[in-house]
Amino acid sequence: MVKAKKHLGQHFLNNQDLASTIANAVSRDYPVVEIGPGTGVLTKELIKREFPFLRLVEKDEESCQFLRRNFKDLDLIQSDVLTESWDFFSGDMYSMVGNLPYNISSQIFFKVLENRETIKECVFMIQLEVGERILSPPGSKVYGILSVLIQLFFDTVKIRKVGPGNFNPPPKVDSIIIGLRRNDLVVSDKVFRNLLKIVKASFGQRRKKIKNALTSQFNDLFFLPTEFVSKRAEELRPDDFLCMAKEYSRN
Repeated sequence: MVKAKKHLGQHFLNNQDLASTIANAVSRDYPVVEIGPGTGVLTKELIKREFPFLRLVEKDEESCQFLRRNFKDLDLIQSDVLTESWDFFSGDMYSMVGNLPYNISSQIFFKVLENRETIKECVFMIQLEVGERILSPPGSKVYGILSVLIQLFFDTVKIRKVGPGNFNPPPKVDSIIIGLRRNDLVVSDKVFRNLLKIVKASFGQRRKKIKNALTSQFNDLFFLPTEFVSKRAEELRPDDFLCMAKEYSRN
């Protein structure tokens, strides 16, 4: 059996029913990439679903050896998903799934955003705190950068909350399974870069009014509507940030 490695944030799923729930939440219409298959509990269920194509990305050499011993004909890439090119299927759309390593889950979501034009959907098991942040509406105390960016480009859904006892070793926090389905919003690279800049600056000092938070990063706030001046970032909808990014990009 593979030993979970703390520096890789590994908590192996050991509940086959939960693995089935995750696999069944993924559409069968597209190729699938599983991130961090570990000991293959989820992989087993994904194989049963008979997707058009299944590709695995795993950093841990011991896990890769285990998977190759226990599964036949796997398309397995031994690589760090954060540095690997995400052009997995030559520009074609695909889905992503996985029990994400807790220590890099937020970074993976930013990679999802960077590759939003080829990712049709994601079904991820993540720590509850990150999941609540992504799903939270404006006005929530945990509404923030990921909330705005993910909700702009993906329709989000909470699938199921999961307790620590479903993993080996058990994490110290609860987890959640969430689904993301790509919507039809398309923006230019310039608008997306400016969107990132505006959102990060806005929430970088979230206790301040948005005008004061943005002043630290922008010399001219011509893109900030008058009605937003006295508000804080957490009061604005994702579309409000997009409107500002589009206006700033016209300059």
